[in-house]
Amino acid sequence: RFNGMFSGNAMADFLLGYPNRSRVANTGPDIDGHTYHQGYFVQDDWKMTSRLTFNYGVRYEYHPPFYDDTLQLANFDRDFPGGRVVVPNEKSLALTAPGFRASIGSTPIITAQEAGLPETLRYSDKNNFAPRIGFAYRPWGNRTVIRGGYGIYSVTILGAVFYSLVGIHTSDTRTFNNQLVNSVPQLAFPSPFGAGLGAVSAVGTADFRRANKVHAPDPYAQQWNLTIERDLGWNTGLRVTYSGSHTIKLFASPDLNQVRPNTVGYPVARNSRPYPNWAIVYSRDTGPSAKYNALITEVNRRFAGGLGVQSSWAWSKNLSNATGSNNTGFAAENGSVPTDRFNLGLDYGNVSPTRRHRWLTVMTYEFPFGKGRRLGSHMHPVADAIAGGWQLGGILLFQTGPFLTPITGGATDPSGTNVDSRANDRPDYTGASLGNLPDGQRNVFAWFDRTAFVRPPSNIGRFGLVGPGRLLGPGTSNLSVNLRKQFRIREQCRLQADGAFSNLFNHPNYGLPAQNISAANFGRITSTQGAEQGGSRSIQVGLRLIF
Repeated sequence: RFNGMFSGNAMADFLLGYPNRSRVANTGPDIDGHTYHQGYFVQDDWKMTSRLTFNYGVRYEYHPPFYDDTLQLANFDRDFPGGRVVVPNEKSLALTAPGFRASIGSTPIITAQEAGLPETLRYSDKNNFAPRIGFAYRPWGNRTVIRGGYGIYSVTILGAVFYSLVGIHTSDTRTFNNQLVNSVPQLAFPSPFGAGLGAVSAVGTADFRRANKVHAPDPYAQQWNLTIERDLGWNTGLRVTYSGSHTIKLFASPDLNQVRPNTVGYPVARNSRPYPNWAIVYSRDTGPSAKYNALITEVNRRFAGGLGVQSSWAWSKNLSNATGSNNTGFAAENGSVPTDRFNLGLDYGNVSPTRRHRWLTVMTYEFPFGKGRRLGSHMHPVADAIAGGWQLGGILLFQTGPFLTPITGGATDPSGTNVDSRANDRPDYTGASLGNLPDGQRNVFAWFDRTAFVRPPSNIGRFGLVGPGRLLGPGTSNLSVNLRKQFRIREQCRLQADGAFSNLFNHPNYGLPAQNISAANFGRITSTQGAEQGGSRSIQVGLRLIF
């Protein structure tokens, strides 16, 4: 940045090498984390009769936390009055950046031994027992099979947990503001950085990102299903499946320094923060859950007579409070930031990526013309090269739109917590509608009802009342085909010609509408969906030599 304070002209400052402000960051060496995961499994099958078979088993998993050989781990002790920082040992303590220490005031920095913790700074979950049971039953001959099962599956915690704890107390970032001393700028290229700590952040403005709950268990999912399979003849099978799951102990990333919703406003309420030397203390805590239920119908025709088809329809519902204040994605390993850490239920709603209806058909068809096929098996080689041996493949997709959440863009702070100003708080309803326009009234300029929402005023002691996933985005209709033919050159050498047509009919599949009610373009669509979902038509032609 240049403001012309030295030479009187910003461009002259630039040419003379006088920065207005400079910053240097030393983030330490590359981390070197390691751990050893273990899993043990026992399973058995019991054939009760010729028509009924049970299988059952149990799995045990052990996932110790990561340890960093570079000693850059740090955690936050939330139980100590005012909080304190915990590092693995004395060697790690010696790596503390001076600027970090200065920015946190009187907050103690102690070793794991002093805090009574292992040097990994979190404990291992030793309760990951996961039983499973299933059955297969043929009630009427060999053409119908009923299958079912139930099991518990641990969600393995991997590197993102470890990564969230590293580089906190060891990152040395210094900012230097240039100034005149005896009419001479103190910072100038090629030496634009000053001595000492530079401009240290005021105590109470530092962030801790992220802590980990030291006794956090590993998440796990209970899954169950019931399937009926029927051989319909003609190389065709029908499968109908009910599938469900309940995942618990998912991770969220709450701000431990958040104050409770209030009517006095954040400038006053901030004085009640549990950790006054900090601004934000993000942690990684278990608590959210997810429930999924789906009915899936599938017809599968095995490839025969030149035709193979697989077609499935899924009717599903996925509810969770693990997606945070805005549900456009599902829970990451670090967890999403909840709207209110004291009330995770505010974020319970439809998970955006799960479509209520999804019909997918995949087809392969070999045209019956050419040598070795049903028609024209004795045609002239020239005619065969032109008309014979073609293969057609197709993918047909119809699905409803994603579930979306209107946001205020942090324009007000109704809860008095300051969470709204840095997160995507949700609005209130006006009573005009629930926000979704009828199909016949939707267009790219107004996909949602603009009159349905209003920004709640500041300091009313609560968050916006609109729940997550209450809006429905545009669906997808897409047909993509591939036309292919192989020309035999020699015994083991072929030339393959391909023509791929994505979104063959160039059907407009709209992208996501704008969701910020504070913006003039709320509800407006300005893009199409990505190519993998059905973007604009594209054609690719290629030749491939196979040998």
